[in-house]
Amino acid sequence: MNLLKLIGVWTILLCTACTTNEIQEYPTENPSTLNSKYPRLYTDNTGAVHMSWIHQVDDVAELHLSTLPPASDGALGAWSTPMMIAASDNWFINWADFPSVIGFNGKPMASHWLNKVPGHTYSYDVRIQSFNLEDYSDRHEEDGSTSNIEFATPSFVPHTDGTATEHGFVSMQAIDSSHFYAIWLDGRNTQSGMDHNMENHDMGNHSSSNPSDLAANSPLNTAMTIRGALINTQGELLEESEIDNAVCDCCNTSLTTTDRGLISVFRNRSDQEIRDIYISRYENGIWSDPKAVHNDGWKIAACPVNGPQVVFKNGVTAVAWFTGAEQKARVKLAFSDDYGDTFSEPIVISEGSTLGRVDLIMTKNNSAWISFVERVEDTAQLHIQEIDRNGTVMQDLVLDAIDASRRSGFPQMTEYNDGLLVAWTDWGEKASTVRTRYLK
Repeated sequence: MNLLKLIGVWTILLCTACTTNEIQEYPTENPSTLNSKYPRLYTDNTGAVHMSWIHQVDDVAELHLSTLPPASDGALGAWSTPMMIAASDNWFINWADFPSVIGFNGKPMASHWLNKVPGHTYSYDVRIQSFNLEDYSDRHEEDGSTSNIEFATPSFVPHTDGTATEHGFVSMQAIDSSHFYAIWLDGRNTQSGMDHNMENHDMGNHSSSNPSDLAANSPLNTAMTIRGALINTQGELLEESEIDNAVCDCCNTSLTTTDRGLISVFRNRSDQEIRDIYISRYENGIWSDPKAVHNDGWKIAACPVNGPQVVFKNGVTAVAWFTGAEQKARVKLAFSDDYGDTFSEPIVISEGSTLGRVDLIMTKNNSAWISFVERVEDTAQLHIQEIDRNGTVMQDLVLDAIDASRRSGFPQMTEYNDGLLVAWTDWGEKASTVRTRYLK
């Protein structure tokens, strides 16, 4: 086993130009158990963090949920007793496309997962479960057992096409106490019967983007689209919109709220197979025409399965993404002061050996925290950096060794008590485990 894994890489590397206080690590227990994987984190309007994860029991996948309330002393609160939202042996669960949960006013608000379409291996529907206040209450069982939630309203499908195609890569954001918004990749226009096997896509180092090495996709007239819907907590679909009519087949989407509506980012797909990161803004019920965050010019004839992240804080928008343009793997970061109309010249965060899999948060107006996975020989490392708007690395952490393969998924990061809560999947010799760290 690699030496990094044996000792656990906990070294904090601070750049000589650092002008902020050194970040500290705090112990973080979490309520997940062995055979758990693919956590999602969401910080709501009260500062509470809602974490979901998959717990595998033989062929059955269980979606579990726990909430971490904010603590007045700035330390860690206590996780609520985990609850099982749903379970099935017919879910589509993947290292890049896995369930999520959002919350509001300290309570969970909605969750999602993917149901396979019978008879179609790689066709599946999004299912969303909305929470009513009567569905959920804080529970702290002394024996740590998992409780089930009995929902007042059943789960539902937010897309109305009814086609046996792919629907996934969901991002959701709370709007108010009774409404939330969801976006997803939608395959209603893809060719009938052409199941798309995401497992065949290479999520590794894309310094080589030779189209001959990758499976070609369908023509653009049968391309994947990205769509969105406004939904209330009674499970009613209030409106549905097409955001872009040709996007990359299986890259993560990202959605954030602003004081002027919503901002989404995703990997676009041009008729020349240019797959750069695009942005669209939802204001007054209308999505703006998508446009490039930056014209990297990455031409690739298949989906790299490596999507962007967007965050907004106090008038500043930041987007982080992976690109393989110019035959080199890079992670980039760009800022905007006009709600994504224009962006600064991108800052190159990492290049050469990076695997991408980015996440992003802002705790200040003039800097952002970005996480990414970096290949190191036969393993990889989970990096977290604080970057100011001039591109200066304020702090640089190698948080832990991480499996370089697909099964380690996408590490997650969110704001908590003016610090960072990080979660990822750790694979031992026999089972997977969800790891969490609190940094402040």
